[in-house]
Amino acid sequence: MTLFGLLLIKHFIVDLGLQQYIGYSDKHRYFSGKAHFHYAQHGFATILVCLLVWLPPEIAFLIGFIDYIVHWHIDYTKHHLNSAIGAVGHSRKWWWTNVLDQCLHTATYWIIVMTVLQWPVGFHLIPKMYA
Repeated sequence: MTLFGLLLIKHFIVDLGLQQYIGYSDKHRYFSGKAHFHYAQHGFATILVCLLVWLPPEIAFLIGFIDYIVHWHIDYTKHHLNSAIGAVGHSRKWWWTNVLDQCLHTATYWIIVMTVLQWPVGFHLIPKMYA
């Protein structure tokens, strides 16, 4: 579960810490440069986390790319959902779409970890008592 914990910490650092420096990012636009910079930060940081737990580089890059793509589509969809339901900044609806957003990101990391644990490259992540 080290990988899952590190991915969550990475997520909080990038989503809550680094994102503030990007400013308004037009996430409702599919190809917003600032938004993609944010998604790329997630992908790159995920690669670093995967390398930190000794996953092979090609697997780390694949997982980072998947995180980039999934993060992009979760954020893009959230912004369109906010518009569709009239969720304005810091309203109850807005907070609940943020809850949904964070749940989907957490589920993404859970699915990544459960998938990696099924691959031979991830066997070293399973504690010996469970192997």
